[in-house]
Amino acid sequence: LRSLPVMAAVLVLTAALLAWVDLLLTRQLLRVERAAERLAGGDYEARAEILSDDDTGRLARAFNTMASSTQQRLRQLQAGEDLQRQQLAELGDGHARLTALFDALDSGVLFIDGQGHVAHVNAAFLRLWRLSATLVAAGRPAEGVAMLLRPQVDEVRGRHRLLAPLAAGALRAQDELRTTDGRLVVQRQLRVPAPGGGPDGRLLRHDDVTAERRVAQQAQRADRDMLTDLLNRRGLHEALTAAVADGGLRGTPLALFFIDLDDFKYTNDTFGHRMGDELLRDVARALALQLR
Repeated sequence: LRSLPVMAAVLVLTAALLAWVDLLLTRQLLRVERAAERLAGGDYEARAEILSDDDTGRLARAFNTMASSTQQRLRQLQAGEDLQRQQLAELGDGHARLTALFDALDSGVLFIDGQGHVAHVNAAFLRLWRLSATLVAAGRPAEGVAMLLRPQVDEVRGRHRLLAPLAAGALRAQDELRTTDGRLVVQRQLRVPAPGGGPDGRLLRHDDVTAERRVAQQAQRADRDMLTDLLNRRGLHEALTAAVADGGLRGTPLALFFIDLDDFKYTNDTFGHRMGDELLRDVARALALQLR
């Protein structure tokens, strides 16, 4: 009984000592736990207070290092996402500008991707071939579009070359398509390399050159005789001027020959001007076959 108070005091002191030791051991862990909860909640500035240099202090220091690394990595990811959004926006702007440019062209433009499907078509192409946008919508197979156009092409070869793929290794191609209503359409085709090594796409440009070709033919007829298709007086003068200038530059001689048809007047008087015209055409053809 006399030792009971002493034993009670020892127990109280021991309990207090154990509580104090437990507090020393756990308060560092509690701070790490709270910092971890803040970090998990999105507070990337959360850090654990370092209270000692023992194992728990080293644990807190390691946690702070991990939190700093995580924060830095998240900043890098955020910067990468911002850059990606900026690039996507710039790509969208570039695509919009390119689409606007295609739509502003007078030439018909059709872009076919590497899988053989329509990627883009401009309004001029639809007007040229009298088609609606729903018939040549993005994603439609190019062969399906060709089937819509073939009835408008007059020649078999033109129908075969219409929207036909480029030959292996060819970078570009050009064909003339004569339509059933008398128009002449020039098809120019260009290979478009695909990024990443995928199948190449194709860019097709269609131009109605009917009026342009008619003007060129009229200009050519102005220099040629309507009956024989040989150079007339104007054409002869221009050809002689060019030949003399070229001979003067090169220092080469130049010869001019005159050819006369004997008794041509007799042919006209005896058999008529129609037969005389036929004789002139026969002579012109004979000369054209023998001379350049």
